[in-house]
Amino acid sequence: MNVLRLAFLVLCLQAPLAWLPGPAAAREPQPGETSPSTRHSPESDPAAQFARAQQLLRDDEPAAALQDFSALAARYPENVDYALGQAQALARLGRTRDANEELVRGIALAPDYEALWRIRFSLVAAHPQIFDNDELETLRDDARQRFPSATWWQRTNSTSDYRGQVMLAASVESLSNNQPDWSNQSLRIDWKATDSLQVFASVGRSERFNEPDTSVSAGGRVEFLDLWHAGLELDYTNSARFLPDSSYTAYAGRRFDHGWVGEVRAQRRNYDTATVTIWSARTERYFSDYRAAYTLYVSRLHGLANAVSHAFTLDWYRTADFSAGVTVAFGDENEAIGPGLVLESSVASITINGRYALNRRFGLNGWIGVHEQGDFYRRQYAALAVTAGF
Repeated sequence: MNVLRLAFLVLCLQAPLAWLPGPAAAREPQPGETSPSTRHSPESDPAAQFARAQQLLRDDEPAAALQDFSALAARYPENVDYALGQAQALARLGRTRDANEELVRGIALAPDYEALWRIRFSLVAAHPQIFDNDELETLRDDARQRFPSATWWQRTNSTSDYRGQVMLAASVESLSNNQPDWSNQSLRIDWKATDSLQVFASVGRSERFNEPDTSVSAGGRVEFLDLWHAGLELDYTNSARFLPDSSYTAYAGRRFDHGWVGEVRAQRRNYDTATVTIWSARTERYFSDYRAAYTLYVSRLHGLANAVSHAFTLDWYRTADFSAGVTVAFGDENEAIGPGLVLESSVASITINGRYALNRRFGLNGWIGVHEQGDFYRRQYAALAVTAGF
């Protein structure tokens, strides 16, 4: 009897519990639906996985980055950015041939994607023990035809392997009309701070009319939005006798299709006795092994009318290590023709220049020319510069 009562009591206690909700059963995700545990995983979001891979590269973890890039490339073989990322990671890991193959695949997918060409050119140029010179020259020729206004395919000279360059230059100028000779010596340092930013600083000593001036300069150039560049330059001369006390230059330019480049500049020169403002616009075109350019200058000596001059340039890039060019200029300009004397005068000049890379570190630059400064004098000049990469 006691057993029956105990059983009846247990049933009475369990009956209400049967109506309470139990633990929810796990539901299989429907087709096309991600489960809660993976909904926010980078592996399920290509954009997030790509961003993670890029960050891993920046954090100097190419092996981890390669896993993400490879997974993305396997899932999306037509995406050229994934191919590029995979090639960069492979190169960082020292797998140069594999990186080159991935870049070749990317170029086949997007023949006009300049970054692929630029990175592959740098890879081939940096590993002559793997790639022969014929392959590099073939790549250079193809790049010259496809990106004629670019400069990266020309960079196998003295500065290509270095982020910085030092240039020592000296010039002499012989004047007519019994005027004393001019001379100039300068030191300039250029530094590639990032892939898109370059800066420079220089110091120079000039002597004209038996009077010396010492000046310092600094500036920078930035590239942005793939096709644009802009820059700023500042110059200062202490106790100037014939150079400007100070000058400021700002410029901006853009590359266009078919090898065309355009640039505009504005400069203000502050002399002790006058102020000169100069505006200029240049258009240039790269074709085959040549560069042709035209520059229009409009200068104004405050209080006088505008002076206009023109310059035409033709450069020949015989090889990546040698180039030569000629510039012809004529018109009117506002220039210091003596200590404290800034005047407008007619000008005409011709300059021949050349550049030769001695090896990967050192190079030579030189130029000679003649400049007619109205009826005041004729200048015959020659200059030589030595460059060294570091």
